[in-house]
Amino acid sequence: MVPYHVVTQNINIKGALLIVLGGAAWLGVLARPRLLLSLPKWILGLIGLLLANLALSSLTSPSSTAALFGAPYVRLGTLGLAGAIGCGLLLRNVPKPRVLMAIYASTLFLAVFSVVYNLWRFGYVARLIGPVYQADALAAYLGVGLVLGFWAMITKADWTRAILMGQVVLLVAILLTQTRAAIGLSVVLSLAALTHLRAWNVLRQYAVALITMLLLIIGLHAWSHVDLNRRIFDANYAKLSVQYRYDLQEAAIQALPHVSPLGVGPGNIAGVLSCNTLKSPPLQQTCNQGFVFGSSHNIFLDRFIELGWFGGLAFLVLTVCGFLYAIRSKGQPDEIILAYVLLLLGVYFLTNVTTLEVELIFWICLLQTLPHTPVQNKHKQVH
Repeated sequence: MVPYHVVTQNINIKGALLIVLGGAAWLGVLARPRLLLSLPKWILGLIGLLLANLALSSLTSPSSTAALFGAPYVRLGTLGLAGAIGCGLLLRNVPKPRVLMAIYASTLFLAVFSVVYNLWRFGYVARLIGPVYQADALAAYLGVGLVLGFWAMITKADWTRAILMGQVVLLVAILLTQTRAAIGLSVVLSLAALTHLRAWNVLRQYAVALITMLLLIIGLHAWSHVDLNRRIFDANYAKLSVQYRYDLQEAAIQALPHVSPLGVGPGNIAGVLSCNTLKSPPLQQTCNQGFVFGSSHNIFLDRFIELGWFGGLAFLVLTVCGFLYAIRSKGQPDEIILAYVLLLLGVYFLTNVTTLEVELIFWICLLQTLPHTPVQNKHKQVH
């Protein structure tokens, strides 16, 4: 395992970087008021409500430091979340295809770097975590890249072979995370998106990528003794994992009525899900190992606990509206593929924890789906 102080140090650096980038992004947004005014007024109101609840929950939270900067093991507090929203808003000024290609390139880089990082730190690639330090979150991030990669094969026909090789790399990296939900979601939603776009030729190439992935995994299994059976194919292990999440989310739902209307603030969920309130033996076993629960493994539920009913509802409505706007677009590949990206991240949010990387890519993609409304020039032209 990576020493705890190394993990927290690297997470602190990433958290500080997101706050700095987010602050710069907000300066850019405020310098271009049209970026905000181009949003429908009711969506702008929801974003304002979410940001207001972030600020208020930080002021009234049990630990303002944790609320502002996040818990030590995540560093995703009010400033980080606001920074991610600011980055997403600023990138609305960039052509959508360019944003999507940049995200795809980042996932490819992260996949390769994560394999190198695991080999350097551990000497093997089983249960790939990379610099994200969370296999499930890494799988979700790479899954976004996999879905976008097939969009790139449709829109960048000259790059088809190179992108197909990249897709094989992403498929292998996702499988090496040994995250069942992300593996299944990435593959199924990629197929669904290609079917929606009627990209039959790319579907045939997808089959080639899957076969190539299987051959590479067989080779990796023989070379590095990667055991995929227990985490991916063991039904009993999967059942225990689902029950663990169910118990934790049930405890969070039971605690929700006792939370302040303004929420406890980001980074303070561990106080709500304290070990002395958890009855499930598997959860108690985690407590006995010295761990705390900084998330209910349901980000939508976490937002209600952190930001209160209004903040949680604003987050939920924004997510659903972004998906609906994208999926109902009139055959535009950019919009349709974003719908499937949001669906992947939304389902992931129902069963897992978030990280700086996942939160940033979520807000960028979500704000790309929201419509642009024309901004009228108030200055009349003088004839």
